[in-house]
Amino acid sequence: ANEVITRLDGMEIAEADKKLGANLLAECLALRGMIHFDLVRLYGRNYQQASDGDLGVTYKKDTETDFPARNTVKEVYTWLVEDLERAKGLMSDDYNAKINYRLNKKSVCAILARVYLTMGENQLAVTNATAAITGDGSDMADTQGFSKVYTTSMAVPEVLFRIALKSDDGILPGNSWGQGATTSYVGNYSVSCGLRELYTTTDCRNSVIKMVTSESGDCNMVWKWANGGASAGLVDIPLIRTAEMYLTRAEANYNLKQYTPALADLNIVRSKRYSDYEAGNESGESLEKAIQLQRRLELAFEGHRFFDLKRRHEDLERDGLGFLADGTGAPAGAQEVSADSPYYLLPIPQSEIDANENMIQNKY
Repeated sequence: ANEVITRLDGMEIAEADKKLGANLLAECLALRGMIHFDLVRLYGRNYQQASDGDLGVTYKKDTETDFPARNTVKEVYTWLVEDLERAKGLMSDDYNAKINYRLNKKSVCAILARVYLTMGENQLAVTNATAAITGDGSDMADTQGFSKVYTTSMAVPEVLFRIALKSDDGILPGNSWGQGATTSYVGNYSVSCGLRELYTTTDCRNSVIKMVTSESGDCNMVWKWANGGASAGLVDIPLIRTAEMYLTRAEANYNLKQYTPALADLNIVRSKRYSDYEAGNESGESLEKAIQLQRRLELAFEGHRFFDLKRRHEDLERDGLGFLADGTGAPAGAQEVSADSPYYLLPIPQSEIDANENMIQNKY
């Protein structure tokens, strides 16, 4: 991305190619901003709790091979927002509009909505989430089409941005969770009994977890990525979906005390997921809990839960139950992680420490 950015910035471009040049520059700026956002969320403190001196990651803006130090969390967010906002301003509405395996205007706005929600900039989160969705739920899969999000995500308008995978890429997302047929499935992760019970029988997302029999006994296994594909385990990875944006807008509006639109977005999501849907009328703390419940159910096993707990500065609290489907079996060794725990910051890989004398490890 930096190679393209440094070459295009300031380059004299022929009039006929200026639109394409601006769009390519915007796409690379947005990728750079998105990548650094993911990195700083992993290795730095949450933005809203970070001090001016708390270290984030290196924000790499050039192609030089050098030994950069870590920038602060606040510096990284300043620069990634600059990159994303500049990208949004440069990118034309029709660029990559009909494909979702490249960034387009809507997906850039969706990334910004994520960033601003993390920063506590709720009005900006609302504005950008609104720009990424239709607002009436017509861009969300219904109860019958939910599974297609993970198997034919190019054809589902709910998927704003995906990683498109081919058989020769050698990546099988479904196999990361487990392998084998239902009756002889070897799972890499076991879903807690408590989470499994949050999905009702009338919730189409009920299919994302399947109980299978293992040598240890009946276990709840992640099935979200095993619903089909060109071959076993070969499914695209939806990185950003409109369902997330409706829930982001609902949470941000709740934080702004705009409870009516917050409830409306929550009801849109529920109407697309429950076969026996009836409009809810929650208010106050009950509304916030309902929004967070739907966010947990909707985005499970897509890489959001850790970041949601971290940005909301919430303790991780397990229920003490074991790994088997009925809650028996050995429970997890750690039952609670404080929101202020240093373990919410991942360790800088040792290979980075060894290669760069200016790289400082997180404190544990």
